[in-house]
Amino acid sequence: MSLSRKRRGVSALFDAFLFFIIIAVACTALYYPAFRISSSVSGDIATRHLGQQAADVQACALESTVGPVNYSVNGTNDSFTGTALEAVCEMLRARSFSSECNVSGLEEAVRGAYSLLVDKPYHFAVEGHVWGWKGSILLWDSPELPVNMGEVRWTSMVALIIDDSRGELTIFMWR
Repeated sequence: MSLSRKRRGVSALFDAFLFFIIIAVACTALYYPAFRISSSVSGDIATRHLGQQAADVQACALESTVGPVNYSVNGTNDSFTGTALEAVCEMLRARSFSSECNVSGLEEAVRGAYSLLVDKPYHFAVEGHVWGWKGSILLWDSPELPVNMGEVRWTSMVALIIDDSRGELTIFMWR
């Protein structure tokens, strides 16, 4: 075999390899933007789905009936039966009225209403307050304080009007 034939063979092999690299780069340049667009669209759809789920959970939980539940304010025992929204309002009234209140029964009832509706692997926290009142609530899906609340993926807020005062109740959901 002559030296010129070997050079032509190596040259043809090099040309084929170079052609393959050029095709690979061109395909990447063409398909990468499409991949980025499709991944962001699917991420938006997943976020929208979680947002709809948070709004549905908020609406269903607040309409669910809880009770009878015992609680106390300033040593006076009382019993509550009503919707979870009414229980939240009662907790906010009790906490703003007195620092000596035991509303753990109401907290557990509201937490239970939300826990039934939030699917695993998602977690939740519920925060409620009324502007100008001293008391507020913060409940999460387990009795222990969450160590890492994760990335808050979506919230759903409901306006509260209690005794002519305005406030809000927000659910935070994360994975």
